Amino acid sequence: MYYNPMQARADSLMQQRQMIDSQLQQLQQFSNVPPININNQITPQPQSNFDFNGKWVSDESEAKGVANNNLPLIMFDKNNPIFYMKNLDGSFKKFKFMEVVETQEEDRITALENKFNAFLEQFSQVNTLKQESVEKAKKGANKNE
Repeated sequence: MYYNPMQARADSLMQQRQMIDSQLQQLQQFSNVPPININNQITPQPQSNFDFNGKWVSDESEAKGVANNNLPLIMFDKNNPIFYMKNLDGSFKKFKFMEVVETQEEDRITALENKFNAFLEQFSQVNTLKQESVEKAKKGANKNE
């Protein structure tokens, strides 16, 4: 084997680079410094979209016992369609899920027709009562003559 000074220099540089990379990783582990690439440019970290503090619980007593760590907390009951909210002020609220059923166009038209028919029925009853009272008034007027 022959000694190659260029290869020895390349190996030395690779070892230095690996040592620097491991030191950078250790430093970034212990701080909130964003990762730095080889060109010494800061790479943007993805923004956290954490806006939900939730947890699954078995029942209301378990939900009341959960610590909320200075954040509003929503707890979903595993066994019932209920969820609980624990606020920063310590208030505890219980809510029930209700399914929202979308009405179809035909159902809407049928409902409108039913309302219209009910209105017509009430109108005809009122009209009949008015006619009867007018007839009674006429009969009463005819008797007085």
